[in-house]
Amino acid sequence: MAAKPYPRIGVAALIISPSDEILMGKRKGAHGGGTLAPPGGHLEHGESLEECAARETLEETDLVVSGMRFLTATNDIFSERDKHYVTLYVACELENPYAEPKIMEPDKCEGWEWVKWHQVAAWADAMASDGDNSNQIGGGENRAKTLFLPLLNLFRQRPGFDPVASFRRV
Repeated sequence: MAAKPYPRIGVAALIISPSDEILMGKRKGAHGGGTLAPPGGHLEHGESLEECAARETLEETDLVVSGMRFLTATNDIFSERDKHYVTLYVACELENPYAEPKIMEPDKCEGWEWVKWHQVAAWADAMASDGDNSNQIGGGENRAKTLFLPLLNLFRQRPGFDPVASFRRV
């Protein structure tokens, strides 16, 4: 009998803009393709959470971030892909508040957008009420979007969590 793989550690960078928006990208590829997620990736051996969040953000968006602060974690089991992650959420802000994200990995991300947290929460609510199949809800700007499982789990496992309020709290 083969040994079960260990959970991997993912880091999600919740970049908070001066106007209190969060950067979200539309994922491409087999793992979470078509879903929205913040910049992030795997924690490398010997790397701090802050280093990982800064590295992944730079690699994916060409943005430089600072002021990192650990916020929370989720337990994410992708049953259909036999993957298990623990995702660590790190909030940070732009070093240059006027910088805009670039698509640095076009094979992994379709595009970046700044979104208010209450809008992300509304998409999570729409997914919950629609059995996680919210691609067809609404239209135009208000059309619900599908969230990457770790982000959806943030709402499921940490009800009422608000990264902007947590980050801005001194």
